[in-house]
Amino acid sequence: MERPFNSESILHLYEMQRVGVKHKPRDLRPSLPEAAQSVILKALSFSPQDRFADAKDFTEALANELIGEGGRLSPPDTFVGLRRWLPILLLVLVAVIGGIALSRFSFLDGAGLKQTRPTPAAAPDRHLSYSVEARRDTRRYPRAKPFTTFENLLFGAGDEARLYISSPESGFLYVINQGPTQTDGFPNFNLLFPGMENGGESPEIRAGQIVQIPPPGRNRQDNWLIFDDEEGVETIWLVWSERVVPELEAVRSWANPKDQGAIRDLAQRVSVLRYLAPLSAIKPEFERDEVGKQIKLRGKGGTLAWVMKLEHR
Repeated sequence: MERPFNSESILHLYEMQRVGVKHKPRDLRPSLPEAAQSVILKALSFSPQDRFADAKDFTEALANELIGEGGRLSPPDTFVGLRRWLPILLLVLVAVIGGIALSRFSFLDGAGLKQTRPTPAAAPDRHLSYSVEARRDTRRYPRAKPFTTFENLLFGAGDEARLYISSPESGFLYVINQGPTQTDGFPNFNLLFPGMENGGESPEIRAGQIVQIPPPGRNRQDNWLIFDDEEGVETIWLVWSERVVPELEAVRSWANPKDQGAIRDLAQRVSVLRYLAPLSAIKPEFERDEVGKQIKLRGKGGTLAWVMKLEHR
């Protein structure tokens, strides 16, 4: 006994039906009348309009070719003959019923599988703009004034920087400084936003709101990110999401006066790295605004991630 189509996938079954049966009934049972084979092949046709309207029409047509006018079976042999052809009758009947059921799906009418599934609404693009304000070391340059620049500026020890971030949409913002890899094989992370002032609040910002990092404070150190004597590149992640990010929400407790945002738990550092690493491969579009001295980002999907590089020596 052999099925007309053997497939574990509905998509594969569709393709097999489109091509047609591989082995015809007479290849398996040469004694089958040619007219009966034609009835069976009609029942297995790919296009619904080429098949029988229902299983009743098919069984009547097949029975007529087997035991009716022109059939090979005489009345005395009818019972024996039906037992002989019963396997084929059952298999083809299952195929026909299945074909009639499948024909109700739109992919069997030649329109394609896409019509059987609702197309999910595309997530709106995410937009984020940021600028970098810098100032030379005021201990060496007492008259140094802040100036807006791009992050390709080379910073020296004692120089200062701060960020201004905004978006035309509301959402959840996380800013994380990734440090060098430590002896345990994982980098340090420092949560810059939400900071200590926002530790007990949500990282949600409103459309058009401007976020300053570090936020305004009472003294000079609170207002700026100050570069130390160690040479290297500061990697700063901007994560802009339409929803809260559980992996980053879990480390917000480190934004306290004692830890200053430094994530000291190894398991949490590993979790943050595993979340951020795949995002580095998804590059949002960016536009360099020379007049406003800002970078404008646009990403697809619910989360936009961008890596800033601030080099110092």
